Amino acid sequence: MAYIIDNKKLSITNQTEKIKIQYSPIVEYMFASILDDQLKIEGTLFLPFSPDNTPIKIYFKYADNYYEANLLKNNDPERVFDTEIICERNFYSVKIPLIQDDEISCFVELNGEKIECTRYMYSRFFPVSMQTPGQFVVQNDWILKCKLAKLNIEKDINQKWKDYENKFSANLKASYKYLREIYYTKNKGKRVWLLWDRPNQAGDNGEALFEYLVNSNECKEEVYFVISSSSTDYKRLHKLYPDRVVDVGSLKHQQLFVISDILIGSQTDSVMWPLDPKVFRDIISQKPFVFLQHGITKNDMSRNYSRYYQNIRLFVTAGISEYENTKNIVNYGFSESMVKLLGFPRFDKLEDKKKKYIAILPTWRKYCVNNNSNGEIKDNFNESEYFLFYSKLLKNTELLNMCEKTGFKLIFLQHNIMKKTDEKFLQHECIEFGDATWSYNRVISEASILITDYSSVSFDFAYLKKPIIYCQFDKEKFYKTHTYQEGYFDYERDGFGPVVFSVEDTKKYISRYLNMGCKMEDKYIERVNRFFEFHDKNNCARVADAIREVKLTNE
Repeated sequence: MAYIIDNKKLSITNQTEKIKIQYSPIVEYMFASILDDQLKIEGTLFLPFSPDNTPIKIYFKYADNYYEANLLKNNDPERVFDTEIICERNFYSVKIPLIQDDEISCFVELNGEKIECTRYMYSRFFPVSMQTPGQFVVQNDWILKCKLAKLNIEKDINQKWKDYENKFSANLKASYKYLREIYYTKNKGKRVWLLWDRPNQAGDNGEALFEYLVNSNECKEEVYFVISSSSTDYKRLHKLYPDRVVDVGSLKHQQLFVISDILIGSQTDSVMWPLDPKVFRDIISQKPFVFLQHGITKNDMSRNYSRYYQNIRLFVTAGISEYENTKNIVNYGFSESMVKLLGFPRFDKLEDKKKKYIAILPTWRKYCVNNNSNGEIKDNFNESEYFLFYSKLLKNTELLNMCEKTGFKLIFLQHNIMKKTDEKFLQHECIEFGDATWSYNRVISEASILITDYSSVSFDFAYLKKPIIYCQFDKEKFYKTHTYQEGYFDYERDGFGPVVFSVEDTKKYISRYLNMGCKMEDKYIERVNRFFEFHDKNNCARVADAIREVKLTNE
């Protein structure tokens, strides 16, 4: 593959087959901020993947000057949008000194020749979009708008933005006008923080940090926890903190979102955005997100959790190698100050209250779920490696006899996606299927042994230095089909327990740990000590202090 430029137009050619395809570079605008009369734009540039390492530059033209962007190359080919062309996504960042009202256009330079870009995309965190007429954002006495396929910048003289807002809001429904008025008339008082876990479930890092803040004398912020009023956790938390627990998507949630300074969650889902992104993109773009995570990141999750997709300004880590790995992967888009080794807030609440439980917590399997479905299990589930292994384990006579003899119970707690298949497995007095009474904290605290596979729950269990067995009977198929690939964490080299591939070996290690009084072996304790930086109850305090240092603009 090679690039050809003819009459200021770009084509790619396969020199062997003599195929020539015309292609326009795609520029994606992702972030914009204005500070000290300087506009900073960040985004991505899509170009057809070329293995010949053609030098690429990207420029932004403003006031008859060309400003070269800093370009971070990402040689990870991918298919892009409406084409079958394999492209590479390159990240760029540019700073433009503002001196006058003018338009801003983008050019790509290949082999010393500049081509004007004509295809643009606007991420949900870019404050304006060509798709929404009249949209604008005002920052530090400058107004940014879209003018056809170009950006337009102008000085905000005599609060010109108010005229733009009146025109933009003129045809909006009353509730939208009301929310926009709240945003623009917000009094600069206490900072407002919104926290959450899952839409219908608490009990994770979000709740742990929320409870710490609400009960801390050092907390000067107004903090709120967002969760669906139909959930049992809502009722529990609302009873304790009636003025601080808010129903997902409610008017109060929308009001708080508009005036909030920082969004803080253990999940990246619908809880984050209770407003129409087309109407409120200027407001949404100003909301920095602190990602508490819901488990240790042991694989490259940059396609899910990068700053470019979630506007993450602080990524909280708990493991030393996790921290080093995350901050060094270009595709996450994090500066060094955005990734911090602080420990998970929920670790402060972990207690070892060992009881006679052996917890079996497998993660879900993509190969068991229909494509393009909302977690619909395949009809041939009973023939899957996943079902065959766990069915055989739960039916193992020697294991069940061992449980009866020692008084232990097997707690089988499947991932939410797989939960509907519980009835397909053996029902036995020594087997309990996890329900709502088995909260995250209860499992980690009360289980004496954990049987898992690739789930990050093992890190929490390891934090308490209790024995773990990794069942990876379908390792090859799992990594070929799942939503992530193997990362820096090698279970056999770094794991906190033995890795097994058969029911027989699983049973053998269960027996071994029962005979040892359910104690973790010394070599695994050493690995735990090497992995975690902190072994205290100050995780919430460290995270709260780090959040207070988060910048409120993309500086």
